Amino acid sequence: MQDMPSLWANIVTDLTEDYPPAPLFRLIAERSDPALVDVDLWGAGDLHQSYPCVSPQTNPGISYTTLADSLEALCCHIQRCRRFKVFVTDSISAESFVKIPFSCADRLEEVELATQCGQEIDDEIFHALRGLTALRRLKLLGFGNSTTIQRAMPTLPWLQLLHLDLSYPISTEEVFWLLQSCTFAVTVRIKAKMQVGYNGPAICVPNMRALSLSACGRNVLRSLRRIEAPKLEVFHLETRREASIYETPTEIPADDQFVWPSILNKSLSLRVLLLNDPGSTYRDALHLLADNYVKVIPIVKLGIRGAETFHAKETPHLLLPDDNMLGWVDSSVALGYGRDNKYLLSDIGVQL
Repeated sequence: MQDMPSLWANIVTDLTEDYPPAPLFRLIAERSDPALVDVDLWGAGDLHQSYPCVSPQTNPGISYTTLADSLEALCCHIQRCRRFKVFVTDSISAESFVKIPFSCADRLEEVELATQCGQEIDDEIFHALRGLTALRRLKLLGFGNSTTIQRAMPTLPWLQLLHLDLSYPISTEEVFWLLQSCTFAVTVRIKAKMQVGYNGPAICVPNMRALSLSACGRNVLRSLRRIEAPKLEVFHLETRREASIYETPTEIPADDQFVWPSILNKSLSLRVLLLNDPGSTYRDALHLLADNYVKVIPIVKLGIRGAETFHAKETPHLLLPDDNMLGWVDSSVALGYGRDNKYLLSDIGVQL
């Protein structure tokens, strides 16, 4: 087995009391040479379960240096890395991360990165990624109430991305900047703060086929008309009520009084429209579903308030099996997305 590098090419660490990952990681990395490798150091970074998707660790007493040591071992192997997944939680790990010679990583196509180190250190982390010429898929997660990646934005290779998945408390203006910068992006998923509307010029994302946006409150929804995406066929929109992300309770925006169809850019050639708004009433839903533009979209799902579903008996043909959902599903179109274009849905985290 030592003479079969491909068997060691998928490196996933896990913290256990009897087998610390750093020495094991170093050994596996050496035995995988010269094969291309996929490196997952996510579990090595999350010692206190900050992110719910991370499995609980068996030994919470292990030092942060465990991750730092593994990152240092990666330096001489980064040129063989195709995919890299890591959660950088502290300054010690960040110091090791920025030492990785990413300018040599000409095979690295996919990065999944989470940080909770604060603005100054996060800037250094983002700056380290600027030389990734082969990067095509980027997933970026950040934690904190006031963190912004605005200063780091010019250093990341947005232009070459085919897929972006970003969960960061950034503003509406920054979201529009990102969309406009991802010229070649095909799938985009953004969960952001987006408290206020966007009043700038319309933007064009010419190659985007699937977009998922998650915003706080309805005040930003009219801004969506300023997005021009001629190839967009799957659009998922979620509005959230997360008071915890605001600085003070008074910052929570009041619902904007608007007509649902007015938020849609009528130039979009949508095939799938998925809207999830816990503030929507049954009457809101009917208004949207009766719009002439919406009626020609093959798949439409609109989530409404749970308390409003009893009204659905008035229009049983619009009631979907999904909880609190109204709309319709063209089965032939859904079958196509389940077979030929499945990645469009999985990339933005939705199902039909």
